[in-house]
Amino acid sequence: MHLPTRPIQPEDHVLIALGPNGHPTFKTIHPSEHYLDHLGQHMVGCKKSQYETHMVVSSHNVFTLTNPDYRFDEALDQIIRNLILNRYPKSI
Repeated sequence: MHLPTRPIQPEDHVLIALGPNGHPTFKTIHPSEHYLDHLGQHMVGCKKSQYETHMVVSSHNVFTLTNPDYRFDEALDQIIRNLILNRYPKSI
């Protein structure tokens, strides 16, 4: 799913999964934080997985982690850059 095609709802959460140095990058939106966290754990936990880390962020917290002047997709890109640089604790 492409993020710009779906309106963001206040109860939504975003899953970001990253491979080495951010490649590949996977992001998706769903209302259930629990579902996304389990999906992220599964994506990272598979033996032949391309992904090394994941993070679930509530949609209303995306801008508090970055800059309120960013568009939603720009804010997500900034979160991804910060994850690659290990600027966040393992759980937010």
